[in-house]
Amino acid sequence: MFGKKVIVKFKDGKTLKGWTENISPSKEAFHLHKTEEFREKGKKDIVEIKLSSLKVVFFVKSHKGNKDYEKARTFADN
Repeated sequence: MFGKKVIVKFKDGKTLKGWTENISPSKEAFHLHKTEEFREKGKKDIVEIKLSSLKVVFFVKSHKGNKDYEKARTFADN
């Protein structure tokens, strides 16, 4: 696996995880190589993603995440 690890969230709420080599804000689309968890039998492992269909792109170190993470809703006292 080469390129940048990403998690993409679409405007319709769908999420995909994978990696890409050709993402750029100056392009209309990029190719996403899906992780094993998002591959569907009989379908392509590489999909074209249009930037206009996305809500957000996260560049990540790992696709695993942290199940114990709790989002902070306030600032911590110093």
